[in-house]
Amino acid sequence: MRTRIAILSDIHGNFEALKAVLENIESRGIETIYCLGDIVGKGIHAKECVHLVKDTCSLVIKGNWDDNVSRNWTEEELKKENPLFRKRILWNQSLLGEEEKKYLASLPLSHEFYLSGSLVRIFHASPDALVRCINVIDSMKNKEVLFCPSSATLSNQVCDIVIFGHTHSPFLDSHIKNKTLINPGSVGNALSLSIPSIEHSKNIETTRASYLILEGNLNCQEYQDDIAFQFVKVPYSISKELEDNQDNLEKDSYALELTDAYYRDYKSTKEYYKSIGIDIEIF
Repeated sequence: MRTRIAILSDIHGNFEALKAVLENIESRGIETIYCLGDIVGKGIHAKECVHLVKDTCSLVIKGNWDDNVSRNWTEEELKKENPLFRKRILWNQSLLGEEEKKYLASLPLSHEFYLSGSLVRIFHASPDALVRCINVIDSMKNKEVLFCPSSATLSNQVCDIVIFGHTHSPFLDSHIKNKTLINPGSVGNALSLSIPSIEHSKNIETTRASYLILEGNLNCQEYQDDIAFQFVKVPYSISKELEDNQDNLEKDSYALELTDAYYRDYKSTKEYYKSIGIDIEIF
């Protein structure tokens, strides 16, 4: 059966962006929506986003921040984390009730299905970890790992198409040994790998809410139909979202992310890529 699936990721409590994307999806007549996780984690409307995702998405995968806020941390475990990360966890947990935490804790780590003959596997960051930053600039070797099965995948097969989130930047790479790697970008927290330059770019090109439309013959294992991928970027009221976030734990950095696509932990990310020989400021 020919099906269109909207795939969302990384909402991070941005209620305005989520509503705008869902309205866009509805206007296109798409009824099937999958979410790749990180519903919460930054914006103040964590509870509202959890309920809206639960009500509208037919499949939801657990992200690292969904895990962080739904986990029952012991005092000793929290002490081992750095102070800022500890503050982030506790603040985000304060935004949710037990019902929302229980829902986030119950989410699966991955899902897979056939589409026009191709085995598609979806997860938040990787087949075996909720936190792994694989991006368009990574090596072929690192990208290949994402197609392999793990104890968290539904089958032991190497898949044909991987769709994952976590890095907040949309891309498609179809040059990985006859396989396709896709990131739909972020609904609520679109970010840039480089420091955006006002002189040479328009921030709106990055900061729109991003999602993916996947189209093909669902649950068909034969190569008898085409597959289509479409990236969609949706404008939304960033000013309204920030207006509601006056009590945000990191109000200033949240504003910088939403308006300038400047990742709040950019410096640590830059240091990581530098350690493997990549200067991300050139991208």
